[in-house]
Parts: sequence; C-alpha cells; structure tokens
Amino acid sequence: MRILLHIGLPYCGAEALQSLLDAKRGRLEKSGILYSRVLGRKNHTRLYMAVSDPGHIDPLRHARGFARSAAQERLARAVAGD
Repeated sequence: MRILLHIGLPYCGAEALQSLLDAKRGRLEKSGILYSRVLGRKNHTRLYMAVSDPGHIDPLRHARGFARSAAQERLARAVAGD
C-alpha cells in the first residue's frame, strides 16, 4: 500500500486538486486508488480530527460535532475501517 499526502499552503492549488480528485473519485477507484469519502468529501479534515489529541477540543472539532469523546472514538473507528 502507498499513501500520498498533499499538504498545501493557502492559494497553492490544493483546493483545485481536491476538487479534481473528488470529481474523478469513481475513475480513481476503478484504477485501484482510494480517495476516501470517510475522511471528508474533499479536504479530509476528518483525518486530522481522527488522529489529533482527543483531549484538545479545537474550533474545527467543536464546529463539526466531534467535541465529545464518544464522537471522537466513532470517528477514529470509521477512519481506521476505511
């Protein structure tokens, strides 16, 4: 298994890349490439929330409904199962 991780600065083309990968998700899957839906439709913020410190409730985690430890645990299991 190979994992490709793109971390882009603002306005470096990351959003365009994410939109393209999202639009071509079906074609990618047929080629054996997973562009996960569990992690989030485009920018995969759920990956960050699943692996970061569950004791630190940042604004993103709070806004997305993952502030409680039970929600955090469900998210981590969903990401691990993808």
